[in-house]
Amino acid sequence: ADNTTNTTTGHFLYLKHDEMEYTMLARLTSPLINKVHSTCQFQFWYVAAAQNVYLEVSMSYGDDTVLLSETIHTSEDWNQVKVYLGKRQTAFHLAVKSRPDETGDLIAIDDFTMVD
Repeated sequence: ADNTTNTTTGHFLYLKHDEMEYTMLARLTSPLINKVHSTCQFQFWYVAAAQNVYLEVSMSYGDDTVLLSETIHTSEDWNQVKVYLGKRQTAFHLAVKSRPDETGDLIAIDDFTMVD
């Protein structure tokens, strides 16, 4: 079910690898973000279908800076991720990356939000 509406008629993003190597990453990248205040957070919700899924959030403005890197486990409930960005004066992209476990399943992601 969708995190926002808690119904099957909602919309969310489901990442799944089919016939891919387990070392490959699925990557979602934001549009260019010009600047943020010191209290800005990037938030989203996920639910994991696989037993061990690698999840990473990074900021790119030339080189990638990893803001979050962890292995998440199967969950039946939606879990919220909050990443503090800090004050940024230069333009950047945010990326959410994920890698599957041996089943090829990944995660569903919903409600990407920038909170000031």
